[in-house]
Amino acid sequence: MMYYSSVVKTHGESKRNVKWMPIKEALEIIPYQEMVEIVKHVSDHPNETFGGAMRIIYNQNLRTGEFKWIEPFYSLNN
Repeated sequence: MMYYSSVVKTHGESKRNVKWMPIKEALEIIPYQEMVEIVKHVSDHPNETFGGAMRIIYNQNLRTGEFKWIEPFYSLNN
């Protein structure tokens, strides 16, 4: 999976169920811990381009919500 952030400019009503909220509130409702880790890192390092690798855990083709770090976040800004 690849995650990224972007800036979306819209005029008028959105066709998606999207809502702006404080990061703290978003972290409480994000269902997967690896997504929480990514949002925290982006929030803490807004000017950094970074990489990293995680393994998402599945059990009988169903996602468990667990993950394991393969390679922690590292900066690509150098």
